[in-house]
Amino acid sequence: LYAVIINEYINKDINKQLYQSVKNNEKKVVTKYLFNNF
Repeated sequence: LYAVIINEYINKDINKQLYQSVKNNEKKVVTKYLFNNF
């Protein structure tokens, strides 16, 4: 039971980090796009 709960927690943490890095990459792409167009 505990292992399952810990596993869930770890998965949520990894998903949060992935989500964060995806958002950061989007920002980088957007700023790059804006700089290239102006």
